[in-house]
Parts: sequence; C-alpha cells; structure tokens
Amino acid sequence: MITETVVTELADDDELLRYMGFEKFLRLVHNKKLYFPRADCLDDKLEGYYTKQIYEISKAVSVGTNGELSNKGICERTQVIRESAYISCWTKFQHESMAHWEVYGGKNSVAIMTSVGILKNQLKAEGDILCILEEEIVAVEYIDHHAIDNNLATELLKNARNPLKKKNVAFRYEEEVRIIYSHHHQLGGKEALDAKLGKGFDISIEPNKLILRIFVSPKADNWFHTLVVDLMEQYQLSGRVEWSRLHLTPIEEVFSGSAPIGRIAAS
Repeated sequence: MITETVVTELADDDELLRYMGFEKFLRLVHNKKLYFPRADCLDDKLEGYYTKQIYEISKAVSVGTNGELSNKGICERTQVIRESAYISCWTKFQHESMAHWEVYGGKNSVAIMTSVGILKNQLKAEGDILCILEEEIVAVEYIDHHAIDNNLATELLKNARNPLKKKNVAFRYEEEVRIIYSHHHQLGGKEALDAKLGKGFDISIEPNKLILRIFVSPKADNWFHTLVVDLMEQYQLSGRVEWSRLHLTPIEEVFSGSAPIGRIAAS
C-alpha cells in the first residue's frame, strides 16, 4: 500500500527550486524521469549518521527491545537506513542563491521551479517500487552535530529516519526540502530491494506539469539561454524561461527597460 505523504512545515503552494547542470536538465525533460540517489551516495559526510556524541548519549536514552537502556546495534541500524533511503533535494524558493548556482549548477545551468503540491501530485504514479516504499516530503532542519543535547539526541533516536531530516549547520544556506523514499520498514526482502534499486532509481514525471518556470544561470552564455528556450519549445513545455535575476546590473536593467525573460515556450 502507498503511504500518505507527510509534509513537515510546508504548504502546497510553497515554491521550490532545483539547480542543475545542463545534462541533468536534458535527462529530466527528455527521459521524463526524476532521479533519486541513495542516501549513502550523497556528498555530505554526516548524511544520516549519528555522531560520536549522540552515540554516547544514546547509552542513556535509547531503549532496547527488552525494555532496558541500550545502544546495541545503533551503528548497524544507521548503515541500514543510509542504504535503504533515496532522496531528491530541492530548495524552498524565497530568493536565488549564488552559492547554489556555483555548487549545483555551474556556468551554463538552470534552476527549475515547481511547487510542493505539484511535486506531490507528480509522485503519485503507480508502480511496483512506489507501492513498497515509505514516502515523506520534509523541510530539512539544520543542527550542530557536535553540540547535541539530550532532547535532540532523543528526537534523533526516536525514529530511525530522523537523522535524514536533519543536516549540519554548514549547509544552512541550502534551505533544503527533500523527498525521502525508504524501504527500511520492509523487514523481509531487503537484499532483493537493495539489488533492484541499487544506488538510485528513477520516478516517471511529466515535465510539462512539473516545471512552472526555468531560470538560466546568471553566468550563462547567451547561446545557452537560446538553447534552453528552443528545448522548451521542442519538448512542448509551457514553463517560462527567464534569465536569473542576478544576470543584469541595476544600470543595465534600467537601460534595457527590463530584465530579459526570454520568450514563452509553446503550450
């Protein structure tokens, strides 16, 4: 059975951005697939982990199966969760982030805009994989992994997936919203699922419904902007293509009349 999506501190009309290089963008619109990498394949070294401090605190706050305080198996459980969870990362759109352009985009890159509600609807496609995975859409909370008190440690230990909903304060600039699919609750057949899903899997989406707007990197070449507009028309996507709001200086914007937004792609 497909479980209901849990949304933490998010509204359906909240706008989301995903910054990506051209290859990922082309893969999205051509293959109509959204890729979910496995949690242990992400770059963050703390992704889904308990730190040594939490491990020590867990000796006093974690209850074992026999009802006694115990942290037996916590390291093994952490690894199981990391190998059983698949994540798609977005950012809540309030303003553009130059850090995002630099880290996740590059010179000739784009950022696609959608909303929480649209994304939820796009993830409702039926399929063998989705039927067996638990799903959540969460706004990531940022914590200092090396300054954990007992209350936070208890929260992190209460649910095996809670560490996947937290990130280190070093990543606060991301303002991340993530979709998490997990099969750790499937006590039987884990090895078969691991083999089937591997280090990541695709979910079919409809780019024309998913993408509301596309921003082109402020450092992109003019030919790249034209290419993105042409691709939107080629794939009959209705989203609007715009230059990044960081593309022009205020003086250039005054003398150009307005920031170039490109033409509206064909419906």
